[in-house]
Amino acid sequence: MAQAAAAPKKKVAGLGGEKLHVWPYLVRLEFLCALLTIIALTVWSIVIDAPLEEAANPTKTPNPSKAPWYFLGLQDVLVYFDPWFAGVVAP
Repeated sequence: MAQAAAAPKKKVAGLGGEKLHVWPYLVRLEFLCALLTIIALTVWSIVIDAPLEEAANPTKTPNPSKAPWYFLGLQDVLVYFDPWFAGVVAP
């Protein structure tokens, strides 16, 4: 143990009094990680087949056709009241 404590210590690059600049070292590493992530997501999106429905048919509306969640309250009010009241006066 005494020999290990007395042994000269090696100087590690980047530690101690030396300073490492953000540019180009950290920025380059972050850029490469972002680039690899974008490439991986692009390849994954090309390889995986998305479960899509058939092409839209303007002559056939799917039943029930629902509004987005923030319009559902207004759509339900249209069932019980006159459209003028439910669409113009009430909101």
